[in-house]
Order: sequence, then C-alpha cells, then structure tokens
Amino acid sequence: MLGIIPRLAQRMGTADHIYGYEWMIILGGTAGNIMNLFVTHLPVGMMGLPVYGLFSGIFVGCLAMALAENLRVIPVFVRRMRLKQGLPVILLAMALGKCIGSILQFFFEGT
Repeated sequence: MLGIIPRLAQRMGTADHIYGYEWMIILGGTAGNIMNLFVTHLPVGMMGLPVYGLFSGIFVGCLAMALAENLRVIPVFVRRMRLKQGLPVILLAMALGKCIGSILQFFFEGT
C-alpha cells in the first residue's frame, strides 16, 4: 500500500472524507475500465476539455507521488536485506524491466 490517499487527505485537511475518496477511486477506475473495454465516447465538447485536463493533471501528480514512494523504498530494502554487493545489478534489472515493459506495450498495444 502506497498510502497516497491518506497522505492527500492529510495535506488537504479532509481526513474525515477518506472513505469517499476510496469510493471515488473505485467508481472512477471501474467506469474507466468499462469505457476502455467497450470503446465508449463521451460527447462533452470543448467545455469538457478543461475538466479532462484537470483530472489528467491530478492523475499524473498522484503517479509521480507513487514513483517517488517507490524510490524511497530502495534504501530501506538495501538496509533490511543487508546488501553489500549487487545493488547496481538490481537497479539495472529494474530499469530494464520498465524499459522492456514499455516497449512491449508500445508495439503490442491492443493485441
């Protein structure tokens, strides 16, 4: 668990609405999956573009927070596993895995 939702709620001072946040994530993810699965289009026009941009920006910000959280885990992992050697190999494997995954998604999207 990354803890992004509790952290956002704490920073905004809305911790009493955390269950609402969780339900919005569940419903938004479900709606997005259904729209992607059945290729549905919403005719919102130019007025819907700023709303889409706002929510896309929020998503990208949360994604950046999740990436930063993952990067903070690496030193903790190294200390707990008492790694003296092999850290460059582990980091290289993680980077190559991300790269290969991105390339596969790019070339084989939708198959």
